[in-house]
Amino acid sequence: MEPTDLEVARAAAAAAADAVVHELTHAVEVDEKSSPTDLVTSADRAGEEAAFRLLGETRPSDGVQGEEGHRRTGRRVWLIDPVDGTLNLVRGLPGWACVVGLEEDGGSKVAVVHDVTASQTFSAERGRGAFRDGERMRVREDVALDAALVSTYLHPSKRGMPGVDAVNRALLIGVGALRAGAGSGSLELAWIADGRLDGWVQPDLAAWDWAPGAHLVREAGGRAVEIRPLPDGPVWGVAGTPRVCDALVRLVEVAALG
Repeated sequence: MEPTDLEVARAAAAAAADAVVHELTHAVEVDEKSSPTDLVTSADRAGEEAAFRLLGETRPSDGVQGEEGHRRTGRRVWLIDPVDGTLNLVRGLPGWACVVGLEEDGGSKVAVVHDVTASQTFSAERGRGAFRDGERMRVREDVALDAALVSTYLHPSKRGMPGVDAVNRALLIGVGALRAGAGSGSLELAWIADGRLDGWVQPDLAAWDWAPGAHLVREAGGRAVEIRPLPDGPVWGVAGTPRVCDALVRLVEVAALG
């Protein structure tokens, strides 16, 4: 019997995780991308190659977009982020994940975020809810923004974009508690779906950094939207419980517009 798309996504994320963990058994090559803290490693590349190979075997007519460069065209497109949270991996910190998603008909169909260090897998299929290791997830009960735990990432390559510094300052004083680090965006979005965080906001996101995690949030009863307050500024990904997401959208728009 042919595997379902969700089964394929889980298998691709597991293949990536196996390849990454194997690569970690010996010295890992580390290279910079846009800054000294924006890294790619031989483990990232090995994980993407493993997921790409599995998708080629199971879904050969589909397209692929991988963060580390694997590309194939097709009506449906698989997204691969083999290590979301590479800086954490390099520093020996927890909080990195292997991410696989499927985009079809203008939206996400399936998403899998595999937290390797915690041995947890978050998954969702369109219209069927979101799950952590088989247990259904729901976002937290809504709170006001000044009582919310919100996550962002102050990426050095994005701080000078129009409106970004103003939004970062507004977040520091506008939310109950702000997590601002070099974590895994997809994993943090999964934590919103699992009721651990209340909100999340970042600018200028690649598809693999946004679509799978946003799908988890929506399927868990939350909200995930993209907005562009300034014509020359970045698109922002904003997610959270419905009330917190709406409040973050207002905060981003007001701060960016000055």
